[in-house]
Amino acid sequence: MPAWGKIVTGVLLLAYPLAVHLALVFDQVSIASIVLLLISASCIVASLAGAMGSWRSRSGFLLLFGTIAAFSLLNLIAHTRYALYLPPILINLAMLAIFANTLLPGREPLITKFHRLTINHNIDSTVTVYTRRLTWIWACLFAAMALESVVLAVVAPLAVWSLFTNFLNYVFVATLLVGEYFYRIVRYRDQSHPSLSQFLRNLARVDWMHSSHPK
Repeated sequence: MPAWGKIVTGVLLLAYPLAVHLALVFDQVSIASIVLLLISASCIVASLAGAMGSWRSRSGFLLLFGTIAAFSLLNLIAHTRYALYLPPILINLAMLAIFANTLLPGREPLITKFHRLTINHNIDSTVTVYTRRLTWIWACLFAAMALESVVLAVVAPLAVWSLFTNFLNYVFVATLLVGEYFYRIVRYRDQSHPSLSQFLRNLARVDWMHSSHPK
């Protein structure tokens, strides 16, 4: 992905949760829907411009954000809020599919591949077992957040749903990512490890959607 594409995508991902949560807190559902429509449309443009990696990656983004954009438009036309529930559900299900797909027989788990690309190309059997289990953990996290998004959409006030889906879920992801990094350093202290900043930079360079497809 070109540098400008990463910057645009990063800004959009950071802007969306805050903008939508503030709109919902002030009971401006239409504004939240407009923000969702604009951001999903921007992601579609970035995908068409080739800013989101390989064609497989771009087609996945186009399907995801095209669906969100269409429902956002219907949201505005019908004056409803239901399209706002879609992004955390669809995104978490997409991430679940990406991780779970690499756990199928004959496939290399996604975290194992990430380890090869970002830390050490040569992996022993112990690390292979560890990274496979870690891939399962990530898949379970995304499954849990997708389920949480559905349950809160049904039983919780909109502000509570937004608090979890637009903020706390990102905290959960960051906690697992950073916490696992330090745990791995302690568990495999006899191996060399990049710094946290270098690890995150290496991870950002990986086209993870393309990496999840079989060769």
